[in-house]
Parts: sequence; C-alpha cells; structure tokens
Amino acid sequence: MDLLLYIADNLAYFPHTVIEDILFIIKHADSKINGAGNDLIHTFEKQLEVVENMETDEVKANDSDSDCDPEDENMVARVKERLPGPAEVLHFLRRALSIFMLLWLKIYFKQAFSISDKKIDAYSNDAAAVESKSKPASRKSGPTFEPREVIEYLAGHYRNGESEETQLMAVKMYFKLKKLMYDFDEICDSSDDETTKAKTKSSLTSQLEMEAKMLQKTPKKMQKDDLDSDRDTDGEEKQVQILDKARKKIQQKKSKGTKKKRRRRREDSDSSGSDFTPYG
Repeated sequence: MDLLLYIADNLAYFPHTVIEDILFIIKHADSKINGAGNDLIHTFEKQLEVVENMETDEVKANDSDSDCDPEDENMVARVKERLPGPAEVLHFLRRALSIFMLLWLKIYFKQAFSISDKKIDAYSNDAAAVESKSKPASRKSGPTFEPREVIEYLAGHYRNGESEETQLMAVKMYFKLKKLMYDFDEICDSSDDETTKAKTKSSLTSQLEMEAKMLQKTPKKMQKDDLDSDRDTDGEEKQVQILDKARKKIQQKKSKGTKKKRRRRREDSDSSGSDFTPYG
C-alpha cells in the first residue's frame, strides 16, 4: 500500500507539461477502477455469509446496488453480520483502498488542471487526443492529493480484521465501491447527454469532488485569517516602533537644547567675570 501511495503521489505532483499526459493517466485509472472494482465486489460477495432464516431473495433485496448507503446503520449492521473471516476482510479493505486511491487521483487531476468529464470522454477520440497534445497543462495551487483513508491505514488503523473499526470501515468501503460501480454502469449505458450529466452530478465521484473542494476552502480561509492577524500585529508593532523613534528624537532635541543653554550660560558667566579683579 505504501508503494502504491508513493507512485500515486509522484504521478499527482509530477511537472506535467501538456493535458494529454494527464488524460492518459485518467483514462487508464478509469479502466483499472472499473475492471478491478467489479472483480473485487464479485469476489467479496461470494465470501459474505448467508444468515440463517434469511431467504435468497431478501439477501438480494438488501444488496441492491442503487440503495447502498454507507451512513445507513441498519444496512451496515446487516452486512456486518455476514462478513467473512479477518483475513478476507483485510484483503478486501486493502484492495478497495487501492481502487479509491486511483479515484482520488482522478479527482485531484480534474480539480488541479480544470479537466471536465467531457474532455475525459472525448479523449478516446483520436482527433481529440491529437488536439489535447498541443494544450499546455496549467496547475492550480488550491487542490491537494491527500487520500485520507489510505494515510490512516498506513498510520496503523484498520489492521485488525476482528476489530469493530476495521469491520465498519470494510462495510462502508463495500457500499461505496458498489455505488461507484453502479454509477460507472449507469453513465456508460446512457446515450442521452442530458441524462448523462444528471447522473454524473448525483454520482459518488461528484460527492467526493464536493468534499475535496470543501477541504480546500478551510485551509485557505484559515491561512487568510492567520495572514490578517499577522498583518494586524505587524501594523501595531510598526506603530509602536514609529512612536518610540519619535519620542527618542524629541528627547534628543530637548537634550541638545538644554546642553546649548548650559553652554551659553557658562560662556556668559565667563565673559562677565573676565574683567573682575579681586585685588583692585
């Protein structure tokens, strides 16, 4: 997992010069997500245990692709009861995180280089691919590539297949992956452009893109507030320094004036007493 994160991070921050390089990576990432995702779901669902007194039709109804909601506690509890052994849970979780890391990489590319879904879909066309080769890549400074779940996993979380934390994470990733594959199939099957746009907006990828944008705003706002506070303190310090300099100048002028007055008094006293002779 750490090697995959290292490769993905290098792909994200490599100094790409043309859009064609990024579109090439995105198209291959989509292909891997679709193929590996469907294969992983098919394998994992075979490993899920059938609970006693639950009919096959009821199991299929509970596993409906369009009704997968990671925040639904009842659905999470039902699937959690059917989880396989700890080794299978860990294996599924690692592969699911790897697939979603490719999705987060794609989202980063779309936001950092302002690449639309229309551009990605048109890249399969040879004419569009040739046209994109001449377009330079301009990276925005706001978006960042930070797959949080992968980083948490590498930090030591989700390593015990028998723990509540790991099992809940596996179930949520299972629901997210099923929703993602459902979105892929729906968008690929739809031929109408308006229908495709509507389904794309309601897809899991769009939700993750919105979350990524929200995460971008918070650090910027905090940084702006910090800059404003720094400017305020810097301004106050400058005002204090200016006042101190002014006070020092006034004191210096006063001290020079008093010194001049003393010198004049001494000179006057010396000049007046020079003709005086005590012994007449």
